[in-house]
Amino acid sequence: MEELEEEVSAKGKKMGVLEKSAKEAEREGARKVDEMRKRAEEAVKKVGGVLEKERAEAKKMKETVERLTSELDELRTERTAAESDEAEKLSEELARERDRVAALRRELKKARAEARRAQEDVAQLRSDVEAVNREVDGRVVEMVRARERQWAARLEKACGERQVMGRALLNEWGKGERGEGMPQEYEYRFVGR
Repeated sequence: MEELEEEVSAKGKKMGVLEKSAKEAEREGARKVDEMRKRAEEAVKKVGGVLEKERAEAKKMKETVERLTSELDELRTERTAAESDEAEKLSEELARERDRVAALRRELKKARAEARRAQEDVAQLRSDVEAVNREVDGRVVEMVRARERQWAARLEKACGERQVMGRALLNEWGKGERGEGMPQEYEYRFVGR
């Protein structure tokens, strides 16, 4: 009986260790998820900042192009022989600005593509986190079920041993009251004979 109690105590300690390791695994998974989430958020913030800068610069370039275009139109209407060289310079500047705007648009397109990739990465990270959570939950459930099966088997074994010990005890008591004949069972003293 004392051995059974020691075994139950030892198994309880092992169960505590298993529960602790399951909690540690769950904490580790949560830490990794948080880390992935932080990295994804940083990437999205970075891309958002780049996008905002590109939009502001594109707006500025558009205003510059519009301003230069209006100036060019004014110069064309008031153009004289002396102003034609300056108009060419403005035309060249306008062409350069248009090229710059085109380059900025290409960069903006790249930034948007990068933002889309970052969003896809975030979605992938979220699905990975969910998969990890499902896997950890499954493992915990599996461990608990295995532990329950072990305890049920031990309980069944202990009950069987208890019945065997009870029969042996009753047999011994019966020998004391009724003699050595087999099968021998204990008979209470005050039962009518």
